[in-house]
Amino acid sequence: MISFSEAVRLHRQYLRAKRRAANTLDWYGEQFAAYDRWRIKRLLPDSLPDARTIDAYIADQHDTGLRPATVHARFRALRALFRFLERRREIDRADNAICLVDAPSVPHEIRRYVSLPELGALLAAIDSESWLDHRDRMIILLLFYSGLRVGELCALEVADIEISALTVVVRRGKGERARTVPCVPEMRGVLAAYLYSRPAHVPRLLLASDGYAGTTGALTGEGVRQMLIRRCRRAGIAIYNPHAFRHGFAMWLLNSGARLTTVSTAMGHSDVAVTSQTYAHTTTDTVRSEYDAAVRRRRSANI
Repeated sequence: MISFSEAVRLHRQYLRAKRRAANTLDWYGEQFAAYDRWRIKRLLPDSLPDARTIDAYIADQHDTGLRPATVHARFRALRALFRFLERRREIDRADNAICLVDAPSVPHEIRRYVSLPELGALLAAIDSESWLDHRDRMIILLLFYSGLRVGELCALEVADIEISALTVVVRRGKGERARTVPCVPEMRGVLAAYLYSRPAHVPRLLLASDGYAGTTGALTGEGVRQMLIRRCRRAGIAIYNPHAFRHGFAMWLLNSGARLTTVSTAMGHSDVAVTSQTYAHTTTDTVRSEYDAAVRRRRSANI
């Protein structure tokens, strides 16, 4: 039977052939490396794990104190690997151990998200003196009001923002899905200020600073995260990562009455069920307003 390391190599080759994003390849690489470290520590052979071994691995991952969502990610990667091997007829259905293992449960969590008051405080704390001020304001507007993933944000080129139509073209989203999303009218002034003031005029939209008057090339996802840490601290609000702004985008739309399908399309989700599972139960503002409206109707009817 095929070895685990050879299976991982073939799966990675398959992902590359499908032109999956580098982040996707890195994610699978991290998950498989975690299993390999566990296997080697326990002196297990370089072979595909059976159901008992997978159960032991998942149990040990829980015992190390990892978040349930992280342990579930470990399982999902193994499941994808086994399904790939079965499709390619590297293993038979009867040898597919993942079919005998139940996925680990994940308690439902309310995602942290940036609220509108926090967004206002963050923007108010940014000056308008340097090209970095204009860049950072533009980043925050794109993250919150367009719901971009950080990878999608960093991949933008200047031409991807169609300012007359107030739209942003995401040419290569998750799963190779392109989409067009709106941006707010404030983007017109912010984009113009940034483009006129930045040190280099190149196709890539977001540039990183060299700490002086120049740039060091394209801004990375880690650069965005570090920028948000600095800006959040200066604004005196909780520190948020880029994805919390994307969650804020979804919550803002849902609590403003947007349909779930609209939010799902804007976020580039593959299925509206993903949006529903993640956000539908957390639309607290909408629930509160509709609940209060129902109470008022009851009172007016003297019930």
